[in-house]
Amino acid sequence: MILALALTGCATSLDLGRATTLQPGEDRFSAGTHSTLISPSLTPQSDTTVPWLQLETGWHRGLAPGVEVGTRVWGMGWPGLFTTAGVAADAKFQLGRGVVDVALAPTLLYYRPAFGGAPWHIGSAQTTLLIGVNLGPHQLIVSPRAAGWAWGGYGQAPQAALSGGLGIGVAIDLGVLDLTPELAWGWSPIAFDGEVKSEGRRGLDGTELGVTISYHPARGSGAQTTPTETTPVQP
Repeated sequence: MILALALTGCATSLDLGRATTLQPGEDRFSAGTHSTLISPSLTPQSDTTVPWLQLETGWHRGLAPGVEVGTRVWGMGWPGLFTTAGVAADAKFQLGRGVVDVALAPTLLYYRPAFGGAPWHIGSAQTTLLIGVNLGPHQLIVSPRAAGWAWGGYGQAPQAALSGGLGIGVAIDLGVLDLTPELAWGWSPIAFDGEVKSEGRRGLDGTELGVTISYHPARGSGAQTTPTETTPVQP
């Protein structure tokens, strides 16, 4: 059960932004809240539902044309009972631009939940494909994703698992701000067998709902990109 609760916090896969990389030198600052509801198959008879909530903030920057990097941190805690904290290093590479923008967003992640003073250490490598349908200044984002996990704690042998999922969100342009509600679903074939092997104790699925506000200072700089006007040459 502790492992299932730990995996809720490390499932943070939101706030990757649009399927459009930032321009070189452009920044995006973000903050939001993510709620998670997971159902690990702890018993053959039924799933156990575990809710979770955490706060998250991030910073991303355009590094080169079609390349973006950044970081996210998140966590939650109750002193003396539990603390959770995580950090992710993000990258984004533009694969295509047009009516539909496509970008690949790999992520390296570290997460440290502690229950009663006993910490778990969880690492993950994730890949998300961002598919953005441009709707004027707004963007509808569909995001299939896959990840590999490895974790361990005091007195426990290291373990590993895979997961996959799908997300959908919409980036609503509010001037210098983007308001982005997102919904993501994921599943992992992780087993909760213990010493008794049973297919009824295999699998963990979860739903993550998040709302992020992103600040784009470049939008308020007054700089606008407009086509260059050419004066006709009189004969």
